[in-house]
Amino acid sequence: MASGWAIPVDRLAAGAPPEIRWAQPRPLNRVDPYWLRAPEPAPSVRPFVLRAEEGRLLGPDAWLVVRNDTFVYDCSFWGHRDFRAARRWHAIFRRKRALPARRLEGRVLSLASDFAAFGFGHWLHDSLPRLLLLERVGLDPAAFDRIVLPGPDTASTRLLLERLGWPAHKLVTAPSTDDLTCAELTAVSFPGSPGAVSSLARDLAIRLVPPGRRRRRLYLSRAGFRRNLENEPELAAVFDELGFERCDPASDPAIVRKCAEAAIIVGIEGSQCLNALFAPEGAALVGIVPDGFAPLPYLQSLAGAAGLELYLLGARRAGAGESCRITASELRSGLARVIERTLER
Repeated sequence: MASGWAIPVDRLAAGAPPEIRWAQPRPLNRVDPYWLRAPEPAPSVRPFVLRAEEGRLLGPDAWLVVRNDTFVYDCSFWGHRDFRAARRWHAIFRRKRALPARRLEGRVLSLASDFAAFGFGHWLHDSLPRLLLLERVGLDPAAFDRIVLPGPDTASTRLLLERLGWPAHKLVTAPSTDDLTCAELTAVSFPGSPGAVSSLARDLAIRLVPPGRRRRRLYLSRAGFRRNLENEPELAAVFDELGFERCDPASDPAIVRKCAEAAIIVGIEGSQCLNALFAPEGAALVGIVPDGFAPLPYLQSLAGAAGLELYLLGARRAGAGESCRITASELRSGLARVIERTLER
């Protein structure tokens, strides 16, 4: 771990670890016990900002390496709980050769995080909140010549980058096919507890898009992505009947604003649910959770960070892949209960 290294880099303490809060889920039907177990938080890491000369950012996820070929785990790898197992499968540990090197001139800031280059969820709650840790130590992104923040190019990421107000010529947002070398590099450690959504993510979300009045009912579709509802077409009538707007988060330019006005958000467990970070406090998040699928407890920490009521709808796996099914009657019954509770509040 970086905290024990005797290497010539400048580290600035960024205060206490961000808070992780866990929402207590309410099951609406039969749910795999995995989703009802109390989360086991990963150890909190005291955050810091690191400055180094002649640093490297290894593509495409911009893993940080400083002099003496020292891999700065705390600023790079997302902190998988089973580190010993991760060393056997993760790309950073299985890498056989260096990629071609590309030089970034001037003062370089990296807000990159593992998996964020291709995943909106990690980009939103692992990468962007590093900005708040940078501010804790009195540093301003405007003072840097280049800002490395690789992530997917979606309507949401474009909007949020625009809200940050950073000049486009300073930003490196596309996942790099090269290794990047920097004469002067500043990087930020993981913003919270790996595998969970922290209070920092919520703080940054409401700064960029302040929540409004709770009035919308949204269904966040995963159409075109793996881990999907096999019978989504048959469920469309239920969503229409109960007044839910169907949204495609990857392409809807208004998705963040819609979530900031949501009373109820429904979605199968996945990165599109991270848009609920923008929802007003007290809104309901209904996670459709497949049997036999055991991710880290993102839904519980996401709802906890944003102050949302968390409900779970169990779905059954369909075949050998990641698709699942829930009956129209189960969906209708579960959502009707959530609507009733939201109208009572």
